[in-house]
Amino acid sequence: MGWLMWCYQILCLQLVLLYSLSCANLCSNEQSSALLHFKQLFSFSKDSSPSWDCDSSYPKMMDWKEDTDCCSWEGVSCDRVMGHVISLDLSCSWLQGNIPSNTSLFLLSHLQKLNLAYNDFNLSQIPSDFVRFPNLTHLNLSHSNFFGQVPFQITHLSKLISLNLCGYHLTLETLVMKGLVQNMSHLQELDLYSVNMSTVALEKLEEMMGRRDEVAGEVGGENRRQLEEVNRRQLEEDKWPAAARREMAAGRS
Repeated sequence: MGWLMWCYQILCLQLVLLYSLSCANLCSNEQSSALLHFKQLFSFSKDSSPSWDCDSSYPKMMDWKEDTDCCSWEGVSCDRVMGHVISLDLSCSWLQGNIPSNTSLFLLSHLQKLNLAYNDFNLSQIPSDFVRFPNLTHLNLSHSNFFGQVPFQITHLSKLISLNLCGYHLTLETLVMKGLVQNMSHLQELDLYSVNMSTVALEKLEEMMGRRDEVAGEVGGENRRQLEEVNRRQLEEDKWPAAARREMAAGRS
């Protein structure tokens, strides 16, 4: 009888522990606080996420509240074991404001996917602190009204699989293109449509075209016509006999 009572007590204890774990917030207080502070940077305007660009736009952050599990918040995804925030999708979220370099967003060091597309960041620069996301595999900053040069630090995100910087106010220079080519060996999708690359050295564009089977997306800017010409010339030369290619190379020298 005593043995049965002992087993019953153990079973009850396990049930209590299981219930406690199921009720506990998966998200840590530090992560919740970081996200709520990030929310405070913005006002919400429907005009920031035009309906013709977004199938569905709404202020995802509006329902983010204190004393609730941030892993259940709209746009937030967590590692179900450790509770780390690993994905943040705030695309088409009506965000209007700037992202300063010291924003609490960069405290989410386990982040793997970040989508801030189709918002309005008031012609502010892309913060160089994105490098503080060493595990980032997907980054989408397209059509979010960023302005200025793409920071070189973004090329240190060596685990990136997908990078979308599509936008009319951004400029990409040769050093950054070189970093993209050399450092991002896992990159499979790259969209630079409408990015100004007029200062990029042509050989770097050729080098990027050499990876055209690995990198998808469009290349914009004034050098786009040059890049297409490089690609056309390369395809034509590939059809010529090796001797003819050697003769042509000798003529160029």
